[in-house]
Amino acid sequence: MSPKQCNYNPTLAVEYSAPASDGDVGSPLETIRMNVYQMYEHVDWVNELESLATIPYMSARSMVRVRRLRRDLIDSLLRLSHTAHRFLRHGDPLVRRFAELLTTETALLIGRLYDMAWVGSPLMVV
Repeated sequence: MSPKQCNYNPTLAVEYSAPASDGDVGSPLETIRMNVYQMYEHVDWVNELESLATIPYMSARSMVRVRRLRRDLIDSLLRLSHTAHRFLRHGDPLVRRFAELLTTETALLIGRLYDMAWVGSPLMVV
């Protein structure tokens, strides 16, 4: 049997971020590297959301879109963190290092996303 080909498209990482499975890319190292790449794409979206959170007036429709994007980012980062957690006890030291990086960075990004919902912010969910 030949290995399954990966149909990963990095432009769809935020639009559709299904949890990665080991069978999609063939090896734990490739899976965790793909997840690190996805996490770094999320950094740009978090920075964009931080700039939107400081806008004093926003239409209701825009506010709903921004809140949905924030919620989707949190969900996607939690899935990435869950995947990384599975690899923290892996036998390969490189896989473990990638998993530690991914766990730390996703925790920081999730913290930044929760901090955006300060009182008076358009991202505050009432």
